[in-house]
Amino acid sequence: MSGEQTKTYGVETRFKPGNKTSFKPGHKPWNYGLKGFDAGGRSVETRFKKGGKPHTWKPIGHERITDEGYLQRKTTDTGQSKRDYVNVHWLLWIEHNGEIPPGMIIIFKDRNPQNIVIENLECISRSENMRRNTVHRLPKEVALAAQLVGAINRKLNRYQRENKS
Repeated sequence: MSGEQTKTYGVETRFKPGNKTSFKPGHKPWNYGLKGFDAGGRSVETRFKKGGKPHTWKPIGHERITDEGYLQRKTTDTGQSKRDYVNVHWLLWIEHNGEIPPGMIIIFKDRNPQNIVIENLECISRSENMRRNTVHRLPKEVALAAQLVGAINRKLNRYQRENKS
C-alpha cells in the first residue's frame, strides 16, 4: 500500500485507524468471566454429549481396504484408526505361527494383497525384502528403463505442482 492509499484507507472504509479503535486499559468485554460461550446462547444444548460416537464410527470387527489394497480389521476401539485397525494377513500369520519377530515382515508370495491364505504368506526380513525388490537385480536395460520412467514421472509431478491454479 502506498502512502496516499494509507491516508485515504480510513475514509474509504469508515474505519479510522489509531487509538480510537484500540481496547483501552481496563476494558472488559461483554463475556468477561463467563465460561465458554454460555452467555444466553444455546451452546449447552448443541454440544457433543458424553459417550456420543461420531457418524463415522465403526464397531470392532469392521473391515476396510487401504489405498494400497490391504484388508484391515478393527480390533480395538481407542478412537485412533492407526492403532485400531490391523492388517488381516498379520492376524492370519499370528494365528498360525505366533507373533511376528521384530525386523520381519509378512509378504504375499504372489504379490496379491487380496489373496489372504496362509499358503500365500511368507515371513522375511526387511533387508531380504529390499533385495527382492531392488531395481539392481533386473537386467541392465530394464533397470535403466525403470529409472528413466521414474525421472519422467518426477518431472511431470513437478510440472503439475508448479502449474496448479
